[in-house]
Amino acid sequence: AQLPGIVVDADPELSLFAFHLSWPGATPADEDAATKALVEKTTARGRVMLSGCTAHGRFLSRVCVLSFRTHQPHIDALVEDLAASIHEITTQ
Repeated sequence: AQLPGIVVDADPELSLFAFHLSWPGATPADEDAATKALVEKTTARGRVMLSGCTAHGRFLSRVCVLSFRTHQPHIDALVEDLAASIHEITTQ
């Protein structure tokens, strides 16, 4: 939630949370397209995999940590890759 533009739509429960990308003046369609791009760009980096879903008519990105073998360096990689992808999307 501390990354620029991230809006948490579903607070973490166990190991799952949902979020989307937003900025001032963005329409819901703009946010949906940017969030889809965020999922694609972050996953394409090859270190983590994000999933997406549609809920209440909005496209959301999801993080779900399923493995007991997930450790802090994996979470750090997620945050780094999300930050890099957000920067790419918002500076185009």
